[in-house]
Amino acid sequence: MFEGNGSASMQPSSPEQLSIRHAKLLGRYVQTCARIEYQIASVICAIEDVSSGTSDWDKRHNKLRANKSTSELIGLLGRSARSLKDENAWKTYLCEITGWMQRFVSNRHYAVHGVIETTANGVRVNSAQKQSDIAAQIDVSEADLNEMLADALKILSNLNKCASQLSKA
Repeated sequence: MFEGNGSASMQPSSPEQLSIRHAKLLGRYVQTCARIEYQIASVICAIEDVSSGTSDWDKRHNKLRANKSTSELIGLLGRSARSLKDENAWKTYLCEITGWMQRFVSNRHYAVHGVIETTANGVRVNSAQKQSDIAAQIDVSEADLNEMLADALKILSNLNKCASQLSKA
């Protein structure tokens, strides 16, 4: 969704350059991503047999969230999922979704760290890129924003179910 490169020609001068509608949509997306990260840590704890509601769970969960970048957390989810028994219904899903999330984690980064303004067809994102002298400037349609949110909500729903079921196993 957030793909492309360009110059840093946009001159963001005020928050009013982002419509309220797009701000709400991006806010929902960013908060859904934050909840996905929370649930990734919950799933990892469940796979590691750390009982929820205990101080051990609180410590492990917090350590995962505080000490891992989003990409590292996703990678750890994939490695943890591979340790599940083959007959576990969540193993395949978690391994597949890990690859998908790694491929699209930049969408989360652009939404969180980019300067975003409304355009006629959606939004324009200007974001610094690590190890580059050129900022990324990306146009994203409103349809793509809605698709990103729908994908994130589906992932969150599945991770909620997974964490619940694995913690009961």
